[in-house]
Amino acid sequence: MTTDIPNHQEDVVLPPVKEATTTFKVITDRVVLKIVNEKHPEITLAEISGYDLNIAFNMEYINSLEDVAAVKEGFATLIGNTVMDILLAHKHQPE
Repeated sequence: MTTDIPNHQEDVVLPPVKEATTTFKVITDRVVLKIVNEKHPEITLAEISGYDLNIAFNMEYINSLEDVAAVKEGFATLIGNTVMDILLAHKHQPE
């Protein structure tokens, strides 16, 4: 099951733009990052995947274990808030 991340912005209609097209290899170009259940590694709890997936860290400002911990906590908060939004949206859908 795939669930869209809630969008809290109003829909904006933009004029069409001419964009370049990029082609990817279906298997070897796909990046997959998974969080699996520690006791049952066959169970995927969350997955981030895509083509041309870019995860960037501003290493100019990450210089200590405390900085790494702050980045880790920031990601945990970001993901936690996103999962909670999806859960709440799912609970409010009519059955």
